[in-house]
Amino acid sequence: MATTELWVDLRHNSVTPNTGWNISNTVPNAVKQVFANILDSLNNPSGISLWITNPFTERVSNDAWATTDYHGFPMLYWRSDWYGSSGTTPKLELRGFNPGQTGFLYISGHNLSTRNTRYRINGGAAYTYVNSSTLPPNPPIEIPFTATSGGVVEIALELVLIQMFINGFKVVYDPAVAATITSITPLVSGQPFTVTVSDSAYAATQLIVNDGVTTKTVPVTGGSGTFTGTAPALTDGVSMLRVGSTSAKLTNGTLETAGVSVNYSVSYFHPDDPTIVPFTAVRLTSVTSPDTLSAAFALSPPWQIGTDVISDTPERGTFAVDGTFTSSYTGVSYAWYQNPDDRVARLLEVTTDNGEVISVTGSMRPITTEKIEMRAIEMKPITMKPL
Repeated sequence: MATTELWVDLRHNSVTPNTGWNISNTVPNAVKQVFANILDSLNNPSGISLWITNPFTERVSNDAWATTDYHGFPMLYWRSDWYGSSGTTPKLELRGFNPGQTGFLYISGHNLSTRNTRYRINGGAAYTYVNSSTLPPNPPIEIPFTATSGGVVEIALELVLIQMFINGFKVVYDPAVAATITSITPLVSGQPFTVTVSDSAYAATQLIVNDGVTTKTVPVTGGSGTFTGTAPALTDGVSMLRVGSTSAKLTNGTLETAGVSVNYSVSYFHPDDPTIVPFTAVRLTSVTSPDTLSAAFALSPPWQIGTDVISDTPERGTFAVDGTFTSSYTGVSYAWYQNPDDRVARLLEVTTDNGEVISVTGSMRPITTEKIEMRAIEMKPITMKPL
């Protein structure tokens, strides 16, 4: 990756430009944003912002502090500083890095005095810039940084004697960029999938799949740009993804790829007919009939509009969009259903006799109704004996 450099010059009054530098002469005595999007040294937006999170006392400048450029930093950089007096705890924050981004800060606190300044990055070790009362100034000190999980790099100034200073700083880092997904096989519950990425060095650890509400994460293995895993399976009583289009992305624990669209369907090991793969999905659009399976067998939670019903149709029977079931089969049909409120997968076993529903087992408890057979009763004459 190409190295990125951000150059920040904290001025007093002058805003005379220096090529590649971000210059601010804002009064630093309040919490505020200094730059919304710092330009890098090539004048490209970096996505990094700069904030004052603990105020400074003021800003000051003096032409005597520099007569030329020093150590690769321009003369005007050395002629101004922001300072904090005793009793203040000035802090700056750089925001917008990728979590865990590493790099280096080059910071100075020069103003032709003997008052040194300590700096801490994200509360870490203290680094001291030694001021000089004669020219040339000492070079900026190098401080390593690691961005927080929120992508923040905090620069805290600490007092050594009377006042503390900062002229500005340079940030140097190699932006960590996630790979992009170039291909992914359709996701079938509990079945293997393969995904490829653009960067062979990207070490993905997980695939994250989201249907707009429910998110499932599964581990992946592999490398050199190709990863494999097992699609989120169906488990009775556990939240499931909705069948259809989902968004999938990879992560290495720090950087995530952009999401790509991928179809998710259901496969279930059929107890008596393994050729029925995958199942057929129906999303209910009306549940008004008293003949719906939910109404007849008091499923809990009941079916409602938006419920997904995923079944081994048309081999065993057919679920309609109103939740009714028609069949001519004798035996057991299998179906999953997902209530849109709780997103939980529930397995149903529907027993039919020549298409007539006899029992339903599932919905976290067995639900059974007896088939009642009506028979004619033969009436015999009754003979009365005389008394």
